[in-house]
Amino acid sequence: MQSKVEYSSSNIAKLEEHLSSSYSPVEIRPLGSYENFGFNGMVNTIGHVTLELFTAVGSYEIKPIAPMDATMFVIVMDHQIAINSKISDLRLGRGMATVYHHPVDVKLQDGSQQLSLIVPDNVLQSRLCHLLDGRAGRPLRFDNVALPANALKQFAAAVQSLPGSPIVQLAEGAPGQSSGLEDFIVDSLILNFPNNNSGFLSNAPQLSPRQVKRALEFIHSAPHRHISAVTLADVSGVSTRALQYAFKKATGRTISEYQTALRLEMAGKEILKSAHRSIEDIARSLGFSSPSNFSQVFKKTYGVSPTKFREMHF
Repeated sequence: MQSKVEYSSSNIAKLEEHLSSSYSPVEIRPLGSYENFGFNGMVNTIGHVTLELFTAVGSYEIKPIAPMDATMFVIVMDHQIAINSKISDLRLGRGMATVYHHPVDVKLQDGSQQLSLIVPDNVLQSRLCHLLDGRAGRPLRFDNVALPANALKQFAAAVQSLPGSPIVQLAEGAPGQSSGLEDFIVDSLILNFPNNNSGFLSNAPQLSPRQVKRALEFIHSAPHRHISAVTLADVSGVSTRALQYAFKKATGRTISEYQTALRLEMAGKEILKSAHRSIEDIARSLGFSSPSNFSQVFKKTYGVSPTKFREMHF
C-alpha cells in the first residue's frame, strides 16, 4: 500500500512523540534554528518490507532509545546525512548508500532526501537461509560501510525505481504477489550489499581472512601513503589478483577506494577536531596530491566542500 506522509511541527517534542509511536522510542535534538521540524514523502508497504522516500524539514538528530528489530538500507538522494554507530561514523553525501542496524544517532540535514528500505531482521535471516539452500549461515551482519549507490550494480537503480512503480501497485493488488516481490527485494539486498555471509553466497574461492587482515593493517599503519595492490599482495603473501578479489569481497571496496575512503574519514575527523588547522595542511598530511584534488574528492563523498563542512559544525 502506498501513502503520502507529511509531518512538521515547531515543537521538536511533537516530532519526537510522532516518530516514537511510528517506529520505536527516540530522542530528537534540533541542529539549528528552524521554523518547523519534520519530514514529507511517501511510504510503500511490500509484504513485510517498508519503502520510504522522505525529505527532512529542518535539521535534527535522531537518537534511538530502544533498538528496532529491523535493518535499514539507505540511499541519499539529496544533501547529506550522518549515521553514527559504535563501530564507525558515516557521513553520506548524494548518491551514497549504506545499511545500518541499531545506530547511536542519525543526523538529518534540512532538505536531505533519503530512500530507505526497512526490513525486519527475522525476514532477512529467513531469506538468507533460503539463499544458502536451507543452511542457517551466520547471523546476518552487513558491513558498516558507505558505498556509491552505482557500485551496487542494478540493485540501487531498481530500489530507486520502486516508489510509485506500477509493479509495486500490481503486486499490492494481487493476492500472494507482494510476497514474491518482497522476497526478490530482500534477496537482492543480501546478495549485493557486503555482509558477513557474502563468502558463503559466492562460488568463488576465498582467501584466508588473515591475509586480507594483513593488507588492512598495512594500509592503516600508513594511511597517508598510496600503497599499490602489488605491494599489499607481497605483504600478504598472495597473488595480486587473488588479494584484489578477496579485498573487495571483504570490504565492499577496491583497494584504491578503501584507501581513499580511509583518508577522507580521517580528514573529516581532523577538520572537526583541529579548528585552527588549515585545510591545505590536513590534505597534505593525508597524502592528497593538492588542496583542489582533496576538496573535489571530499565534496563527492560528503556533499559539501571541506571549508563548508567545518562551517556547518562550528
